Amino acid sequence: MGAGSDRRIQLEVNLSGRFNARLDQVPLFENAERSRQVISLFVFLLLHRFENISQERLIEAMWPDDESDDPVNALKNLVYRLRKVISSHGTLDGNECVVSKSGTYGWNCDVPCFIDVEELEKLWQKAKNEQLPVPERIDLYKEAISLYKGRFMEDFYFEWWVAPIASFYQNICMNCLHEVTKLLNEEKRYEEITALCEAAISTEPYEETLHEYLLKSLISSGKKSRALEHYNFISKKFYKDLGVKLSDSIRCLYKELINDLKSSETDISTIKEEMCDPESKGAFLCDYEIFKNIYRLESRTAERAGQSVFLCLLTMRSTVEISRNDVIIIAMDKLEKVIVSSLRKGDVVSRFSPTQFILLLPLSYENGEKVIARILDRFRSEYKNPLIKIDTNLEPVI
Repeated sequence: MGAGSDRRIQLEVNLSGRFNARLDQVPLFENAERSRQVISLFVFLLLHRFENISQERLIEAMWPDDESDDPVNALKNLVYRLRKVISSHGTLDGNECVVSKSGTYGWNCDVPCFIDVEELEKLWQKAKNEQLPVPERIDLYKEAISLYKGRFMEDFYFEWWVAPIASFYQNICMNCLHEVTKLLNEEKRYEEITALCEAAISTEPYEETLHEYLLKSLISSGKKSRALEHYNFISKKFYKDLGVKLSDSIRCLYKELINDLKSSETDISTIKEEMCDPESKGAFLCDYEIFKNIYRLESRTAERAGQSVFLCLLTMRSTVEISRNDVIIIAMDKLEKVIVSSLRKGDVVSRFSPTQFILLLPLSYENGEKVIARILDRFRSEYKNPLIKIDTNLEPVI
């Protein structure tokens, strides 16, 4: 059936997150991995369907590093393959969809299509109109956000022309979240903010602004213990995965939260119950900020009582350059488990950097060396990678 026939064929294309295209609800590309370059051409033509695109521009987009010896014929072959994919579906004529004229190519605008990211942008533009009632603006923002399923064409992110478009739509989504959060906050609709942020974090886990909005909504709705749990979770995740600390604004929220939790009156049994550590086996694993406070307290106690306390730094390194970051991440996770399970309840452990753990050990130097040797032996037996080495440094606190 041709594009100009009486029955209107609906082409639905999802570009947010993983690519998906359907004609009358039937997938257009059966094997996306084998059709990567065809899909790239298809999407490029769709996004620029209101213009005629020169051969030179398409060649630059499809073969940015001069990968083809004969780019003009390579482009013709790619266009042929795309037309064949569309025609093989049985509802549209590929030659009518992908049109060529005077050395240019374009997508036939008479073919009706729905593209999620374009709809997202339309909703965002409409929601920005401050003349609309607030409830209507909130609904428009929320509808726009619901269309964002992740980075634009995330499976094709390393195509050079994809990255700037991905950044553009990510910024639109973040703007929607920022604006709708302000509107919902003014109406004290904190539960909705929480739900929106949690959904967005599932697709953008390292966007700190989302975590800040979530923490504020949890605190405002009285869920302070849950906010504290979330802070501890992301603090560890950001340090482990990215090797960075959380922003000053989030850490200020954490300090205010701690002070607020301490300021409310309660009885001693409730305090004991709250402070009880359900995972009391092995060493105490904590955030570095907490570790510093424990260190200061232990150093004072050791100085006053004449006790022996040592600080140990374990540094992971590789004997050769490792290109895969996940090798170090997995090894550090294993080392963390070995350290915690090998030490006593009175010992304190913290992640100091992406490749370092710092330990506080109230014992003698000789016993400290034995403890370290035990940790290293266990690590080597449980993680057999000859490229990974652990350097150790043991020094007295005072």
